[in-house]
Amino acid sequence: MPRLADYFRSTFGLDLRSLAAMRIGLAGVVLTDLAIRASDFRAMYSSAGFAPVEFVRELQQLPVWSLHLLSGNDAWQALLFGLAALLALAMLVGYGTRLAVIGSWILLTSLQMRLPLVLNAGDTMLRVALFWSMFLPVGEAWSLDARRRRSPAELSQGHPHVSFATFALIVQLAIVYWFAGWAKWNDAWLREDALGNVCKFGLYGLPLGTALSGYPALTQLFSRVTVWLEILGPLLLFIPWQAARLRLIAFTAFVLLHLGIAVTMTVGLFSYAAIAVWLAVLPREFWDRFAAFRWAEPPPPVSMTPITSSRRFGRNFITALCVLSLAIVVYWNVASEVSRHALNSFDRSVRMVGHLTGLRQGWGVFARPPRRDGWFVYQARLQNGELVDLWSGGAEVLQQKPALTSRQFSNHRWRKLHLRLRADSCAPYRQALADYMIRRWNAEHGPSEQVVRLDFYYYSQEFDLAGTPGDHARMTLAQVVAGDEGGNFAEALRDGSEF
Repeated sequence: MPRLADYFRSTFGLDLRSLAAMRIGLAGVVLTDLAIRASDFRAMYSSAGFAPVEFVRELQQLPVWSLHLLSGNDAWQALLFGLAALLALAMLVGYGTRLAVIGSWILLTSLQMRLPLVLNAGDTMLRVALFWSMFLPVGEAWSLDARRRRSPAELSQGHPHVSFATFALIVQLAIVYWFAGWAKWNDAWLREDALGNVCKFGLYGLPLGTALSGYPALTQLFSRVTVWLEILGPLLLFIPWQAARLRLIAFTAFVLLHLGIAVTMTVGLFSYAAIAVWLAVLPREFWDRFAAFRWAEPPPPVSMTPITSSRRFGRNFITALCVLSLAIVVYWNVASEVSRHALNSFDRSVRMVGHLTGLRQGWGVFARPPRRDGWFVYQARLQNGELVDLWSGGAEVLQQKPALTSRQFSNHRWRKLHLRLRADSCAPYRQALADYMIRRWNAEHGPSEQVVRLDFYYYSQEFDLAGTPGDHARMTLAQVVAGDEGGNFAEALRDGSEF
């Protein structure tokens, strides 16, 4: 048992400065996320947008909760946005840290359930990281809370914090990459040029990624390295010997991986949220190298307050909650890979808890790289007979693939939304978005430029393994004719086949 305790302490202990760095990083990502969402407030979150609260509630298929879905009033939505920003700022500076983290997790989860259609892996990473942060002392360093109260001896001497919550955070971090690597364990990543394909297609690639796809030997190498790093890299976090050195190696490798992802493809805030979590594993030796980050000289010993029965009960309750939550995370990921079809009653119960707690997750990002590029066109016929593209603000309708289709969208949420619209199950959202585009255009233009017909298309072009493009195909997402009976502009076309 002493040996097991020593292993647990040396392997799963986290420096309080590292936890503080994670807190600051996560707060920055939350504020960035709120700023991006606020820029789309009218379109995505207001009653005048394409997804009013009543509309979203009618389409709900999963057991979710959301404060944002309690009322469709714009003032209520703006109030929650403002409160989330204040809590994120409090988390950033470490003021009322525990309550700020809990409040940020509640409001973030609520906001994500307001419009699940625009979520990606970055949202999952941020939500899960905030969940585990609620059980960690992320405000014991570099915070206003720490300055207002006398630091405990553990903090002053720089001893790592060890608890089941630190164990759960490290296991969760490893799960992200193990299951991402397992999903990529296929010929596309191990034998073909998966990374080159992802960067090549304009819906995912950025300019640097597009340029990189022109060097297949390099992207094939990076594809294989990515898989092996995701599977073997997290193991470094569980080795107690030379733990500081191994953690620094793992930290450096994965930060470089995420920086490479961020500059070559569109993944939203995933890379930045992941880097923020990796800050938590930085060892004490890293901070001690910099004089500005070292602990001050320890103060005189302070008398320790005896642990009362109520405090002991609180600690045991938190530990039990962490154990149960980690069990749900492990089961969710394993069951998602092993049993993808029929669900038994236990499966359904666990999945319901996962949805309600926000612990649902999936890490099979780009498991099967795309071989089809695409772009979207809102072809509108105006009252004066002119044919324009509403999405590009009235520019000429695109008949050929743009050089980089990811540039069609102002941010990753619009791109994710349009990718989801290709699914037939999202036909109601196609109709709602078409209606919104017409309303927005008509409100900004005169009588002669009012829309009389809108054809919402998804164009695509398939490529073979050698990168040779095939013929174009076109999918009609919605047709809109002004003056339809009932005053509703749009009628979605729900075809059985994609094209």
